[in-house]
Amino acid sequence: MKPALITLGISALVTTALWLSTFLFRPGLIDPRTISDGLESIGMSRDRFWFSAAYLIVVNPFAEEFFWRRAVLSVLMPRMNPRNAVALSSALFAAYHPIIVGMIFPALWLPAVFVAAYIGGFLFAYLYSLRRSLVFPVALHIVVNLNLMLIGYLYSPSSTP
Repeated sequence: MKPALITLGISALVTTALWLSTFLFRPGLIDPRTISDGLESIGMSRDRFWFSAAYLIVVNPFAEEFFWRRAVLSVLMPRMNPRNAVALSSALFAAYHPIIVGMIFPALWLPAVFVAAYIGGFLFAYLYSLRRSLVFPVALHIVVNLNLMLIGYLYSPSSTP
């Protein structure tokens, strides 16, 4: 199967999963004020939301994919079994995300962030390994970040009008 079709399929599945996860917000399992307070703590208030969103949707996917796939994964792949290289780079990618997300969200969320980032990192690494091209992992990363920012905008009281 072509990487473009795989990327499109994964994008549809990830988008569906992310939007289904918003049901956690509705019954009160996750307090939107927690998100709002976390975003405020890093200067991502309502008046700066779109600037931050543009960064996370455009700049961040290119920077992270360049580092984690082009640099880290490309160094690991010749030195070990490609499956192990994908798994290790995904674990490193996942370990990095709770550090960043921990500045915003409660510590209770960090294991879930690690698991979600590992799955994402694995998908990004898999797409990179198909062609040794950043096009497909960057595209999927943009889809993920775009969905997360839209969800954040809709559910965070400080971000909504």
